[in-house]
Amino acid sequence: MNPPKPTALKRLEGTWRPDRANPREPQPARLEVGARPPAWLRDKLARRYWRELVEILSPTGVLAVTDATALALLARTFAEWRRWVVWLEENEPTYETGSDERALWRARPEMTFLREAERQLITLLREFGLTPAARTRIAAVGAAEADPAEEFLRGRRLG
Repeated sequence: MNPPKPTALKRLEGTWRPDRANPREPQPARLEVGARPPAWLRDKLARRYWRELVEILSPTGVLAVTDATALALLARTFAEWRRWVVWLEENEPTYETGSDERALWRARPEMTFLREAERQLITLLREFGLTPAARTRIAAVGAAEADPAEEFLRGRRLG
């Protein structure tokens, strides 16, 4: 069973129906661009990613102040995943065990940590509509697409 979707996300997906809406659903304040990460999120990479996520998600209207902790978990998971990626780029993902005659290659335990961080990261990215599949269900709000003829007439380059 899928968890319930927030109304803001249903509206972006175009699946919101007033007859199924909760008239008493809480309406927390939006988390605006420039909002600060929670104080407990001390990792510099995670804090930087948190700010980047707020800039990406705030204009869509799906981000509320009550989402700050979940967003911080996403940012922290990203930082953890990124560190494992860097570590494995600097070190071999496998190692040799046994004698020369019976050598076996094994994956480093760090590969398991990387894969688990990847699973958690994908799950959290989906929660915020930040994967290609999740994004296909969302209709972006904001400025309409520019008309190429209008852009040409204004003297702007395309591409």
